[in-house]
Amino acid sequence: MNSKKWIEALRSGKYTQGRHHLKNKGEFCCLGVFCDISGCSWDKHPSGSESAIYRDCSDDCEVPSELWKKLDPNHKLGQHKYLRLNDMLGLSFLEIADIIEDDFNKEYGDESTNLSL
Repeated sequence: MNSKKWIEALRSGKYTQGRHHLKNKGEFCCLGVFCDISGCSWDKHPSGSESAIYRDCSDDCEVPSELWKKLDPNHKLGQHKYLRLNDMLGLSFLEIADIIEDDFNKEYGDESTNLSL
């Protein structure tokens, strides 16, 4: 997984955007898209929201930390920024994809397409 694949998934139109949960009743926040394309399994809660499970880590509002470290190994970027763009500011996946692309290019340059899981 690298930032380019995440950006492509956000721009693909395949995912319906939701808010406040990684995945809830078939809708995803931008971080949920990242979890989904990274191979996380999902644990469904009675409320309809789902937690992303990666190895032994799970969360329903953030990318499991072990998985995020593989995308951002130097801890230059925080996932909370993207959570705020999606949940609080209500930006579209297309707008968020542009910001992610800019952020990763600034911080990692061409390396951002080589970061993998």
